[in-house]
Amino acid sequence: MGFGVTKNGNLYVDELRDDIFCPNCGSKMSLKKGRFGPFLSCEGFPKCRTVARLRKQALEEARARMPAPEKKAPPEPTDIPCDQCGANMVIRTGRSGKFLGCSAYPKCRSTKPIPTDLLSLGVK
Repeated sequence: MGFGVTKNGNLYVDELRDDIFCPNCGSKMSLKKGRFGPFLSCEGFPKCRTVARLRKQALEEARARMPAPEKKAPPEPTDIPCDQCGANMVIRTGRSGKFLGCSAYPKCRSTKPIPTDLLSLGVK
């Protein structure tokens, strides 16, 4: 099993195995997740910057090993009016947890903490 080379000179692999080694420095290649999907990267980084694309069976297997993240749940509507524009507020989830945000976002950027009576009803 070896590396293939595309017309542009990029390395690729058709079969994914655990013992794939960098053709440039001999270090082990490891599976990484990038914004365009999974790929193989040399563990000798930053000295060696060799990467290899995955194709065919290797790409399918890598996607099975590294599934895509789950999508965010849609905001939960409430009957609480916005203080600035009067539209209903929705429960959103941010880095610091849940909060109330205006449903007219991005026109209205009003936010506020969730009231304690809503918290007692089971909003986590």
